[in-house]
Amino acid sequence: MLTVNIEKTEGSFTLQTEFTVEQGILGILGPSGCGKSLTLQCIAGLRNPDKGNVTLQNRVLFDSHSSTNVPSRSRNIGYMFQNYALFPHLTVAENIAFGLKHVKKKEQKQLVADMVKKLNLQGQEKQYPSNLSGGQQQRVALGRSLITNPQLILLDEPFSALDRHLKNALQEEIFDLIHNLFRGIAILVTHDMEEAYRLCNQILVYDNGRILQSGSKDEILERPATITLARMMGCKNIVEGHIVQETSGQIEVRVGSVPAIVDKNRVDPRILQRFIEGNVKVIVGIHSYDIDIVRTTNESGNCNIIDWKDTILTTIFTIECAGRIFLVELSKERAICIKKNPQDTYQLRIPTDKILLIKNG
Repeated sequence: MLTVNIEKTEGSFTLQTEFTVEQGILGILGPSGCGKSLTLQCIAGLRNPDKGNVTLQNRVLFDSHSSTNVPSRSRNIGYMFQNYALFPHLTVAENIAFGLKHVKKKEQKQLVADMVKKLNLQGQEKQYPSNLSGGQQQRVALGRSLITNPQLILLDEPFSALDRHLKNALQEEIFDLIHNLFRGIAILVTHDMEEAYRLCNQILVYDNGRILQSGSKDEILERPATITLARMMGCKNIVEGHIVQETSGQIEVRVGSVPAIVDKNRVDPRILQRFIEGNVKVIVGIHSYDIDIVRTTNESGNCNIIDWKDTILTTIFTIECAGRIFLVELSKERAICIKKNPQDTYQLRIPTDKILLIKNG
């Protein structure tokens, strides 16, 4: 288990974060400059918090109250940097062995040979980083992080400099290796929601040095706590609505004249409490890919297609409905018939389990 409760001020920026990770892979998600990498550096002992504590597997690594501060090299933490941080003057084998300085040469040689085999780097042992591909450099960096058998591995945006095709391929490769070779806790820092959702079990969302929301990846995606977080999750439709009534298991919401039914168990309890207290206003979020368009002759709730843009796999329609603008993302196949008849009137169809109710702010 990793427990972190720290505060660190640098200039006008202050990081205040508190969280616990019991197992698996935690993602720390947020924009540049929000304190993600600083959190990892404080955990690893590369930077000292101003106050607070860091505990790993019941061992206190840092505690400002008792002046405990275990040196970075003694924390049993692996660190994979954004730029890999390989030593250019050392070979593959020497880079991987860097953390084994206190291990006897014979044992060191065997450990490196085993790691090279596991990473599928046989034949590259005497090569220098400049002669390796990006994927090979990543595997060397991972091997160096894992060879000391750490209890925790920190991954500081290791895929951010790669193009999307190479990124996806290497993500699968690296995380397969982590699952197969590592039994401890891992923390991945990223600004990519898709990456965090695909690779992590739990997610912390940072904004300006604070945790905006934490929870399982599905909870973060389906129940964002704020407008900022909903936008960060890629929600393109965020509009004001009001709660009409609460019935057994459901909430009826209206966005202008457009009605929508929301499953009650998907609603933040704080929103329900405010409704009980008489506040009916609510922010409604709907992902563009969760909306469908159906042709209608019904004049109530008529929607008009204003424009559309094609992406590689989908078409994104701009639709005016009840005085509000919605973005609707459909597959190319689904979009064909609609593009043939853009002058027709349509209705939006939104599944009840896809509507997000967000507290104001």
